[in-house]
Amino acid sequence: MAQVCDRCKKSMGFLDKWKCKDGVVCYDCIKDLDKSIRNNLKLYTVEQIKYMIDNPDISSDKAYQPQQYKCSNSVVIFNPIDRSLSITTAGFFRSEAIPYSSIMGYDYREDDQSKGRYGKMIGAAALGGLVFGGAGAIIGALTQKRGEVRYIKRAEIAVSYKKEGHIETAHIWVLDSKFNDKIKSTSYQYKALLDEANKIMLMLDEIITSGDENQES
Repeated sequence: MAQVCDRCKKSMGFLDKWKCKDGVVCYDCIKDLDKSIRNNLKLYTVEQIKYMIDNPDISSDKAYQPQQYKCSNSVVIFNPIDRSLSITTAGFFRSEAIPYSSIMGYDYREDDQSKGRYGKMIGAAALGGLVFGGAGAIIGALTQKRGEVRYIKRAEIAVSYKKEGHIETAHIWVLDSKFNDKIKSTSYQYKALLDEANKIMLMLDEIITSGDENQES
């Protein structure tokens, strides 16, 4: 029996079927949506897709588009629709969605050594250190050490978040020794690594700051 589109109820062939978070839709329904949304349909429910189709200006608004950052062998996805963070590894394994509201802080590490932390006080306590000044200060401190040459094998952003009353850690591997060669701290590759890490940490800064402001209001 042919499957029908959950929006228009039209019968679909195998190649016409696109999976979303809680159902399937046909290509004719989603063809005019922004490409970044079509490529990430599994982040959206049928109702959210219907709303974006009925309101075409929404799908072209960056506030409704997932933000993606590629790191080593993984992709970090910030989903503005349900306000969650997820990490896709090796192109197919996606972590559980981490709600923005549960994110407490993060720790930027190179070869298991912390280079700076940022977050709410409970997040800092869970990470075992003080709160530093966010992404800008962390990257600034790293780039100010001119003349120092290091070789980095691993770099990660360890995100602390609350789950069922406990503090958990999600690892965003910006550089992974399993998939990458070590890099020189004075190299172009290292600068590119810091640029990408900075974009992710600035997103985390915004999420954490926004959460603090919502609690105060």
